[in-house]
Formats: sequence, structure tokens, C-alpha cells
Amino acid sequence: MIAALLVALALLLALGAPVAFAIGLSGMAALIVDGRIPFAVIPQRAFAALNSWPLMAVPLFIFAGELMNACGISRRAVAIVSRLRGGLPIVSVVASMFFASISGSSSASTAAVGTMMIPAMRQRGYPAGFAAALQAAGGALGPIIPPSIIMIVMGYVTGTSISALFIGGIVPGALIAAALIAVSRGAARIHEAASAPAEAPAGPNPPATLLRAMVEAIPALGMPVVVLGGILGGIFTATEAAGVAVAYGLFVGFFVYRELRLRDLRPLLARAALRSAVVLFVATSAFLFAWLIAVGRVPDQLGGQIEALTGSPIAFLLVANLILIVIGMFMESISAIIVIMPILFPLALTLGVDPVHFGVLASVNFCIGMVTPPYGATLFVACTIAKKSIGEVAGWTVRPVLAMVVVLLLITLFPAAVLTLPRLLGIT
Repeated sequence: MIAALLVALALLLALGAPVAFAIGLSGMAALIVDGRIPFAVIPQRAFAALNSWPLMAVPLFIFAGELMNACGISRRAVAIVSRLRGGLPIVSVVASMFFASISGSSSASTAAVGTMMIPAMRQRGYPAGFAAALQAAGGALGPIIPPSIIMIVMGYVTGTSISALFIGGIVPGALIAAALIAVSRGAARIHEAASAPAEAPAGPNPPATLLRAMVEAIPALGMPVVVLGGILGGIFTATEAAGVAVAYGLFVGFFVYRELRLRDLRPLLARAALRSAVVLFVATSAFLFAWLIAVGRVPDQLGGQIEALTGSPIAFLLVANLILIVIGMFMESISAIIVIMPILFPLALTLGVDPVHFGVLASVNFCIGMVTPPYGATLFVACTIAKKSIGEVAGWTVRPVLAMVVVLLLITLFPAAVLTLPRLLGIT
């Protein structure tokens, strides 16, 4: 059965089938070959996968992100630093970080911020490949900085506290943002120096304009403060926080910025429903696949081999990083979590690795995979906006990806970078 499962998956992916369909159809093929398990297990596993309180947070956070994007958070973030020397690539990263703290989605962050920033960077003199690569890396901050859809699924699959994963992702997300800003500054010295004066206005915004832009951005950027403050204060769970985020987004949109109208809700709800359906369909297909993998006792067999090869927690984490990055390059992150974490997570616990540390590490690995060819999710979105092929942009991803890998190695070797904040706040 397992052989049929893997052969069918490889064949469907080679034929270009979407990952969710490839995973689901390969599961059906395995059931047909095995013949002992009835097809009734498919709807049963689908219901079991979606009948989850934590997963209810996914559509709510997606809708909250749509609301705040409609309120113009990206535009207001751009207004703060867009005229600083080197400010465009920096604001691309910073705006992505802010948007990530609202939506938790990498593709949404890349699309929302990249639509504005990639054309602006090209006008300022930056190569289209660099603009697309940097925005893809900035968009990948979405699943690291809380709230994070990936971490919601991670906590659900592994039984780890979602709140602890959220808090554990703050420092790694900030470190990656700082590393990407360093890459941006280096590019600014090269490309903006060669730009025409008309395309690169010198000097910062006047203080009054800058102050006004910062004040206008405060209500939108208050959402992550409300969400995380409520979680840390024990006022509500991560799923309840998603509902609060929606209510906050509606309040800001209708009564603070007054940019939302009742007629706007229908298209926003439609987009959120479509994106939620995609995420949950992927999760449903992957849960069937993961269940078949568990029935075939693959975790026990593969886990024993990995343990024999590594032997120590650090060696295991380094091998796991490599495995997760490669999987993230070829598989959608939610599918990858559901399929691979039941194999690696128990082994990590056996070797004494902290579950929050490993969950955050895995999330960072999958985010790096989003930026790398051939199937990086944020890279694909950024290339579409820049109107460039992945092949044309691939070479430009080297510096941002290396910056992210350096941070990954740092938090791998020093778990305190992930665990100190949750422990100080008593989140377990």
C-alpha cells in the first residue's frame, strides 16, 4: 500500500497535478491497491480533519487580513519610509512584517505588499529580479510572525500549544526581518546610487508628514497588539483571538478609517472563503495521506533510521532542517506539515528537543522553501507581479535565502532565541 501511495504521488506530481489533488488521488490509489480498507474511510478522515476547534482560526484570520488590507495598511506603511535612501526595499520588508502580523499568510503578504512595492522598486532603479526575490522573502515572514496559519496547523498536528508557537516565532521573525533589511541596505547602495535623481528623491519625508503617516498607521497595526495581548493575558485562545481580530478589523474599517462600506463585505468575504477553502482542502487531502502513512508504520521505520544516523539532538536538528527545506521546495507547507511532522516530531521529543523549538524551526524551514525554486509559493506570487519567470528571478533569491538560512542556523544552535520569550511570559 505504501509503495502504491508514493509511486502514485510521484507520478501525479511529475504530470503537473496540483499538490492537493496529487496527495488526495494518491491516497485513493493506495486504497484501491490495498483492497482491505473501504472507501468510506475517505469522508470519515475528511470530517475528522476539519472537525477541529483550532482550525476554525484559519478562515477567521484570513478574513481579518482581507479587512485590514482593504483598510489600506500597506499604503500607510509605505508612506512612513518610502522616501528614505534605501527605504523602498526596507519598507517592502517592514510592511510585509506588519501585514504578516495581521493575516498570517505568506501569499497574502506577498500579494498585498508586492503589488505596491515591486513596481515602485523597479521605478527607483532596482532590477525586477531583486525586487521580486526580496518581496518573496519578505512575504515568507507571514507564517513566522504571529498570528500564523502554518503554526495553527503545526499546533493541531503535533499537539503543541499554538499560543507558545506564536510567541516563539516573534524573535526568529524579527531576526529574519533584520537580516533581510541588511540585504536591502547593501542593494540600495548599488542600485539607488545609479538611479536618476528624479527616480530617487533624496532626503526623508518632512517631520509632519512622517508623523501623520505613523499616526494613521497606528489603528491598523493595533490588531496584533490586541490579538497577542489577549492571548498572553489569558483572555482568549488563539481561535477566539481570530474572532476578535475580525471584529477589530470591522471596527477600524468602518469607524476609524471609514474606507469600508457594506457593499465591500461581499467581495471580501468571497475572497476569504476562496482562500480558506483552498487551505482546508489541502489540509483534508494531506490528512488522508498522513493517516495512510501512519497505518503503514512508516514513521516508526523511517524514524529509527534517522535516529541511527544522527544520534544527538543537534545532529538531528541539522538533518531535519535539510529535509524540511527540501520538502518545502516541492510541497505546499500545510501538506508538508501534516505529512512529515508525524514522522519527525516524535523523534525530536525522543531526543529531548523542546516541542515549541522544533515547531518554530519547522515553520522557518517551510518559509525558506517558499522562496526557493522550483515551487516556492511566495516566489511564484512575486514573479507574477514582476512579470518575470521563476528562472529569471531564481539567481536573485540567493542573498535573501542565505540571510534566512543564517538565522535558521542561529536559532537551531541557540534554542533560547525561540524559547526565552514563551518561558518568560509563562506560555506553555
